[in-house]
Amino acid sequence: MKNKLFIMSNKKGFFLPYVLFLTTVVFIILMTSIKIYQNEVTISRNLMEQIEMETLYQMGVTAFKNDLQNHDGSHKNNRYLYHFPTGVVKVNYEFNSDLVHSTYEIITKKNNTSLTMVSYIKLSDLEKNNESKFNINDKTSD
Repeated sequence: MKNKLFIMSNKKGFFLPYVLFLTTVVFIILMTSIKIYQNEVTISRNLMEQIEMETLYQMGVTAFKNDLQNHDGSHKNNRYLYHFPTGVVKVNYEFNSDLVHSTYEIITKKNNTSLTMVSYIKLSDLEKNNESKFNINDKTSD
């Protein structure tokens, strides 16, 4: 009596469903991996864009604070425009008693993405920073 394995029997078309099922599983895994990779690339681009926008915001705030310290009242339109290598920062501001209400519109050059941020700056803090700069300069000049 011959021992025949169940899988090795000579039935026509017996392996076709298994091959189709295995091919479908491999295809689904491959397509899922490609989609995950595409999502990771998109997330990385968005993260780099966000870091670039935050950097532009910080550069704009620093430039605006420097301009406020040198503000002599001749600048009447309450708007500054700063051009940086990676983008543009538009600052609209208005004085409210001891506060400066400023709105920053940040536009990147790479993807032309726009972001608007609002900030409040105390004038007393600017004066303190200005005085400390003069004190440091006076000490170093001695």
